[in-house]
Amino acid sequence: MAFELAIVGIAAGIVLGLRYKVLVLVHAVMFAINLSIIIGIARGDSFWSIVLTTVAVVTAVQVGYLAGIGIRATIESTRRQQNGDGKPDSKIGPPWQHMWQSDSWAEWGSLVALHPLRPPQA
Repeated sequence: MAFELAIVGIAAGIVLGLRYKVLVLVHAVMFAINLSIIIGIARGDSFWSIVLTTVAVVTAVQVGYLAGIGIRATIESTRRQQNGDGKPDSKIGPPWQHMWQSDSWAEWGSLVALHPLRPPQA
C-alpha cells in the first residue's frame, strides 16, 4: 500500500509544483500524514508499517513538488526562447501606461482641452 500512496504523492506533488508556491507544501504534507495514518489504521497495519508509509508518502510529495518546479521552469524557459527576445510572451504593458501612450501621440492631460464643456486653455 505504501507504493501506491507514494505514486499518488508524487503525482500530487507534481501538480502542486506546477501551480503553487512552496508554502502549499505545509498543507500538502499535513494532509499526506493524516491520510497515511487513517489508511494504515483502517487497514489494521502495524505501527512501524504506518510510520514507514507516512515517511514514504511525505517524501514522495516533496520529490514530486521538486519535479513540478523543474517542469514549470523548463516550460517557461522554452516559451521565452520561442519568443526570441527573452521577454515573456505577454503583450500587457505596465499598469500605469495608457493604451494611447504606446506610440507617444497622446500625453496625459492633452484631452482635457478638447472636452466639450470646457473652453480651450492656453
